[in-house]
Amino acid sequence: MGNIFGEMLKYYRIKRGLSQRDLENAYYTRKHIGNVEKGKTIPTIEFVNNLSKLLSIDLYATYSKAVNFQSFEAFLLDAKINEAIKAERYSEVKELVSIAQERKDFAEGEAGKVLCYAKALLLSQDRNFEAALEMDKKGLDIHIDKPEFSQAADDNYSTIDNALYIGYVVNLARLGKEKEAVAVINEQISRLRRLLDEDIYVFQQNREMWLMALAGFTYNKYVLSISEEQEIKQNIDFCSSLMIKNKVIYLLPELLVAKAAILMAEGKQLEANALYKTAIEVGTLFGESESFAEKAKSIVNVKSDESMFNIY
Repeated sequence: MGNIFGEMLKYYRIKRGLSQRDLENAYYTRKHIGNVEKGKTIPTIEFVNNLSKLLSIDLYATYSKAVNFQSFEAFLLDAKINEAIKAERYSEVKELVSIAQERKDFAEGEAGKVLCYAKALLLSQDRNFEAALEMDKKGLDIHIDKPEFSQAADDNYSTIDNALYIGYVVNLARLGKEKEAVAVINEQISRLRRLLDEDIYVFQQNREMWLMALAGFTYNKYVLSISEEQEIKQNIDFCSSLMIKNKVIYLLPELLVAKAAILMAEGKQLEANALYKTAIEVGTLFGESESFAEKAKSIVNVKSDESMFNIY
């Protein structure tokens, strides 16, 4: 795995324009800091906390993410790739992918998954959906051992796994394989609900990620499925209750709109309208009201008819 913590410490020290002597104090000498950077000395919790304050960076939180990579440089490159993807700067993604695929530390593990996801995304942009599907599958086949997960419980499910599964499902749908896509969605929904139901010791951020993943799959099932509305409503209710409980409601408005559309299609107009109004109100908290209102219309029209709603 390499000397990830030492590389990370040195990176942020230099980035802040500080020398090892600048960081030494009554507790840690320059030599001690140098040995930690070289991987000769294991840092204590006290050391990590104190250096985090001096460098204005949560070293433990950053390390918990970087430890899944073979080098800290790979972790930094991964962050650049994800940032470019999020901002939809695909020409930059292409440049970063060309750099990453020449590095040995991007051949496997978390970095390997990210590289596969980025390649699949670029292939999808070129409408080469078959190749994108295979690249998503290749990424999903890469296994990562994470100490915070219980391997016996098969709950090794990360953010990049979720992105790869969503990409896989979307590419199946693009190829006209909706039934296969829904089957994959059902499998992942069952998996995520089990993880959220079981008393598995993990970081809270992982539980929140699982919840957001479940919400994403539930929404995709709403879009793709034509005969499982009751189950979709149950999953929406499950997600909604946990989102409110954990104060993680980023995808809640979209799910509420989806449920409102199903209720309207069932002829439950009063209930559908009340829920739709709530969804619009919550949705405005995450952006401009007009933009969400337009998004809500497209969501509703998948299963129902937006003109049947009265939100005024």
